[in-house]
Amino acid sequence: MIRLILVVLGCCVLALAGCKEEADTPSVPQGSDQSYFPIAVGNEWTWVGGLGGAAEDTIRWKVTRTVIRDDGKPAWNVQYERQWAGKEAVIDSSNLRIEGDLLLLFQNIYDPDADTVLSYPLAVGKEWYIAHVLRRRLHRRAVIAAKEDVETPFGVFKDALRIDTVDRTEDTDSLLQKASEWYAPNVGRVMARIEARGEVFEMKLLSAKLN
Repeated sequence: MIRLILVVLGCCVLALAGCKEEADTPSVPQGSDQSYFPIAVGNEWTWVGGLGGAAEDTIRWKVTRTVIRDDGKPAWNVQYERQWAGKEAVIDSSNLRIEGDLLLLFQNIYDPDADTVLSYPLAVGKEWYIAHVLRRRLHRRAVIAAKEDVETPFGVFKDALRIDTVDRTEDTDSLLQKASEWYAPNVGRVMARIEARGEVFEMKLLSAKLN
C-alpha cells in the first residue's frame, strides 16, 4: 500500500540522485500554465497528512540547484524529504525538466525515461499517458478533470486544477490505485489524495517558500 502511494505522490519516491556539475538555470516557458508548478532554485513546499485523515506525516520538496544530466542537458535538482510519524526521515532527490510542452520528472541524472508531471497547455479535459512508472511496469492515465476550491493549512485556493490519475498493471490491466492532485497558479501542488486497497492517503500544503 505505502509503496503504491509513494509512486504517485508526486511521482517522487525516487532513487538518490547523483550530482554532476552545476548548470546554468534552465529556461522555462513564460505564461500562466508554467506557474502551476513554479520552479526556481530555493523554492520549497511542505505537505502534511497521512492515512485515514491523520496529519502526522510530512513530505518536503526543495529545488536545490540546477545540474547537467547524463544526456548533457540541464535540469533542476529537487531534494525530497519524507518524514513518517515515529520513523527516521528519508531523503532522496530527483530531476525536473521542461521540454517543449511537458514538465518531466527523472529518477536521477542517469535515468533515460521520464514521467510526465504536467502537459501544457493545461485545460479541463486534457489527457496524457505514462508507461513504466518508476520501472514497475505500470501504465498511468492522467486527465485534468475539473477546477475546484481547495482548503489547506496554508490557505484556501480557488479554482485549483484537479488532475486525476489511474494506475494499471501493464500485463493484466488490473487497477492498482487512483489518485487526484490539485494545482494552484503561482503555488504548485496544494493537495494530493491516493486511494488503494481500500485505504485513502491524503496530503495538504502546509507551507511554501517561493522565489
